[in-house]
Amino acid sequence: YISLQKVTSDTYLKVFDTNLPETKLKPESNSNLESEIKLSLNNDGYIFNTGAKIFENLEQTDSDRFQYILPYYDLSKDIELQFLKGILSS
Repeated sequence: YISLQKVTSDTYLKVFDTNLPETKLKPESNSNLESEIKLSLNNDGYIFNTGAKIFENLEQTDSDRFQYILPYYDLSKDIELQFLKGILSS
């Protein structure tokens, strides 16, 4: 999964907000953009998710404009316990 949001000017979304149609391509916020790349792998009993996110605040001009989450990951496995009825998920 890849999602990229970028504008050519910091004020573009505010100026043209009334002319942009409500679609999935239009960002939810006029001042914040979010780009993401995500990979999900599913196997019998295993689920592995990893990716990276970048948040951009269009209202700031200093170094705090970008926030990075590099990388994130999540590993899940279902464990069947013989002495208990049920599944332990971690």
